[in-house]
Amino acid sequence: MISRIKGTHDFLDLKLFNFFVKLTQKHCALYNFTEISTPILEQTELFKRSLGLQTDVVTKEMFIIQSSKSDESICLRPEATASTMRAFLEHGSLALPWKVYSYGPMFRHERPQKGRFRQFHQINIEVIGSSAIDQDVQLIVMLDRLFQEKLTLDTFALQLNFLGCFEDRQRFKIVLEKFLKSVEHQICETCKVRREHNSMRVFDCKTQTCKELYTNAPHIADNLCSGCAEEWQTLQTHLQLLSISYSYNPTLVRGLDYYDKTVFKFVSFD
Repeated sequence: MISRIKGTHDFLDLKLFNFFVKLTQKHCALYNFTEISTPILEQTELFKRSLGLQTDVVTKEMFIIQSSKSDESICLRPEATASTMRAFLEHGSLALPWKVYSYGPMFRHERPQKGRFRQFHQINIEVIGSSAIDQDVQLIVMLDRLFQEKLTLDTFALQLNFLGCFEDRQRFKIVLEKFLKSVEHQICETCKVRREHNSMRVFDCKTQTCKELYTNAPHIADNLCSGCAEEWQTLQTHLQLLSISYSYNPTLVRGLDYYDKTVFKFVSFD
C-alpha cells in the first residue's frame, strides 16, 4: 500500500474546517476585507526577492520545480504575502487601501515535526497602501475579536514587539553585534550563522542556553527613531483604550525580510 506523504493530511470530514473558514469569511467582511485567490504555483524568484536570500524559507524550505525544457523555475507557494503583492502590482489601478484576505494550502520542504507540515492551510489578511499605525491596531483588534467573541476562546495571549523602520534596524544591528561579540563563545552554531547574515534572527533560536543569553540582549524598541517611537507608543495606547490585553516580548522577530514596525503573535497557553 502507498501511504500519504509524511507532513500532509487527509481530511475525511470537512465540517469543522469549513465552519472555521466560513466564520472567518464573515468576520473579514465585517471589516470590509475582500476575498481574493492567487495561484499555488509562482515564480521562484518572487520569494527569493521578497523573503530574503538568507531566510530559511528560501535556503531550504521551498518545493522548487525546475523545467527540463527551459530556465524557468517555479515553486509551490510557501506563504501568501508575496503572492498578494505580486497580484496587486501586476493588475494595478486598484483602490487604496487594498484590504484583502485569502486562504488555501501552503508548502514547506522541511522535516515534518510537531506543529510543522509540508502542506498546511493558512488564512492571509493584507492591507496594502496604508502606513497608518491605526491599521495595525485594527488588524490586532480584528483577530482578538475573532478568537474571543466568534470562537469563544479564552486560552490565548497576545505578544507584541516593534521592529522600527529600516534605518532603525540598521543602527540596532550595530548595537546587537557588540552584544553578540561579547557572548560569541556561548551561542550555538545556528546563531553564529544567523549572526553573519541577519543578526536579529538569533532571537528565533530555540536552544535554551541561547534563549537565556538573549534575555540580557539590547532591545530594538529601546533604539527607535523619534517617529517610530511615537508610533510604538500610539500602538500600545490604542490597544489599551480598546481593552486589548498584551504582553511586550522584546525578542519577538520575524524570519522574513519584508517585516518592519509592528510584529505580533497570538499564542495558546492551554
